[in-house]
Amino acid sequence: MTLLNNPSWIGLDGTPVTGRTPPQLLVLEGRLTQVQLAAVQSLYQRFCADRAASAVPTFVREYTLSDGSRVRCESRFGIDRALVWPVSPERMPEDRQGIGYTVFVDVAYAPVYDRELVNLPTPPDKPPYPKEPKFEVPMPEQ
Repeated sequence: MTLLNNPSWIGLDGTPVTGRTPPQLLVLEGRLTQVQLAAVQSLYQRFCADRAASAVPTFVREYTLSDGSRVRCESRFGIDRALVWPVSPERMPEDRQGIGYTVFVDVAYAPVYDRELVNLPTPPDKPPYPKEPKFEVPMPEQ
């Protein structure tokens, strides 16, 4: 059983693609933590999406995790493997042992600019900003 999930192992009708070799996960120089394994699985999913848009028989991508671990994903003629060089928590730099924070941005408070683009190097006889638009407000009938 492999720890990596290939998203193209099943066809559009739900039947498994026969003859497809499962992807290999090779951990070199150490052990993977659960956080590193989840990051490698996420990177492998992104790698499979990139590979699906490629027509070359050999597709290789190299990534670096946030803790400094190196990941190399390879696909050669339909056989996938991911090589990982994990960084142990003892050897991890102090600045990378931080905490991740969830950030939420509400689009309702984003500024909306409905103006023409301002080009600052204009001749001195023209104002640098466009004039404010004037709208006619219909008055209610008495």
